[in-house]
Amino acid sequence: MLLRTDPFTDWLTVPRSPQPAPAAIDAYRHGDVITVAFDLPGVDPSSIDLQVERGELRLHARRKVSIPEGARYLVRERSEAAITRRIMLGDVLDV
Repeated sequence: MLLRTDPFTDWLTVPRSPQPAPAAIDAYRHGDVITVAFDLPGVDPSSIDLQVERGELRLHARRKVSIPEGARYLVRERSEAAITRRIMLGDVLDV
């Protein structure tokens, strides 16, 4: 079993909201190897922090949106966000 978020409440993040945005995942097992792939569009790879502690994989990342100095937005649909995801590894390993 993987921990899931509720897309109907978690995606209702207003720009500059402190509420973390979820990261969609695919997780699969191939023999003895478990792979977890995260969707992190617009995230700077240097902001990704992965930790494993007490049977839990934790992802923390930050998406920053910027435009050149002096420019102004015509449309702004992408927001800056703190992205957090937790997966209980014990449940995944027992699948």
